[in-house]
Amino acid sequence: MTHPESIKALAFSSVGELLASSGPNHLQVWDTADGSCLLALQTRYEPLFLAFANNDTILLAASRGNHACSWDLRLDGTERETYLWYDSEGSTISQNVPSIVVFNHERTLLAAVYKGYPISLWETEDNSFLGYIHRDPSRFGDLIFNPKTDQLVASYADGELCCFDLLAFGQCQGM
Repeated sequence: MTHPESIKALAFSSVGELLASSGPNHLQVWDTADGSCLLALQTRYEPLFLAFANNDTILLAASRGNHACSWDLRLDGTERETYLWYDSEGSTISQNVPSIVVFNHERTLLAAVYKGYPISLWETEDNSFLGYIHRDPSRFGDLIFNPKTDQLVASYADGELCCFDLLAFGQCQGM
């Protein structure tokens, strides 16, 4: 398997039969059994995070340009939807490039980190900005949603892991 450029994002399908790879301009989906390329697309926006959804029939990407994109793998990679996520309160945060972007397991929430800002949360169904969650100081290492609960875990530059309860909207519980 050879991607045509430097790879910035990877994702396995839920059972590991497919692997998606993406660089600044190209996205490919691979059959992990034989290494063949099943789909090759040029992208309009550089994906930072990839995820499979809907029983591995949809590929989602969150991009450097604050766009969420999806492709239907049953229809030869037809682009289903592209939308810009933004802060409806008029902040300039979403004009910046995110350093970290993740979807939750159900693909209904998107969390993004921008340098110098707290974690931003969006609901993906209607592209609504939910607000910010954080603890001080806010230099992030990584983010991950717990696939079994309504929790978002953030790692910080000082080594602390913090679990945010999204039902209580952002109450940090150290780990």
